Amino acid sequence: MNGALFVNWRSWSLLALCWVSMGLSNGLCSESTSDSTVSLDQLNQQAKSYADHKQWGKAQQSYKEILKRRQKEYGSDDFRLDKPLSDVVRVTCIDGKCAATVPYLKQILQIRQKHFGPVHPLVATTLLLLGEAYEKMNDYENACAFFRQTAQMQATLTGKDSQMTIGTRLNTIRVLKEKGDYIGANKEVQECLTLIGVDKSGSKYFQNVLTDYQKDFNGKINPKINGRIKLPKPAQ
Repeated sequence: MNGALFVNWRSWSLLALCWVSMGLSNGLCSESTSDSTVSLDQLNQQAKSYADHKQWGKAQQSYKEILKRRQKEYGSDDFRLDKPLSDVVRVTCIDGKCAATVPYLKQILQIRQKHFGPVHPLVATTLLLLGEAYEKMNDYENACAFFRQTAQMQATLTGKDSQMTIGTRLNTIRVLKEKGDYIGANKEVQECLTLIGVDKSGSKYFQNVLTDYQKDFNGKINPKINGRIKLPKPAQ
């Protein structure tokens, strides 16, 4: 795992969703075509064409229609809905409508937890995407909660000192910084620096990022106001 993966973590997670969507389409959720699915196949081709031409609104409508029909056929928590739900989220996210993805992501989370169990890489990916959706809505409390869940799950999957776990915790640090909780953010930084140590292979990138955060926080932390900056009074 190289450091470039974490330079634009938010872009990575969108790519992850696309990869997951394609993987499910090509494998886990594949199904044979019959006469009764021809109209759905045509609708799917239409949605793909809209997406190829960056007509995101029309692509969303087509994918939502596919989802509606599949839900009617399978119910609301069947794993076969993972692919159509992921398609809706993908084109909606690209269109910049982050808030609109939240209910679909929560449905994906429920489906994946039911199918894979509570701890699984795809469950972690969904938690990450929910955190990012809330962050883009400036809902930092929910964003932080989902990022923390992601980091906890990643620690279970790959170890608390793994690069994947540390990379995930950078999301929490970023959100804490965005909401002005410098004490909380600095605590995360210190814990991460302790975990990666100084001699661990591949840790240099994280050391640099975390050290930069640490320097930034040193001049901002004021314990008397719970780690938040006291803004200067406007000029009279």
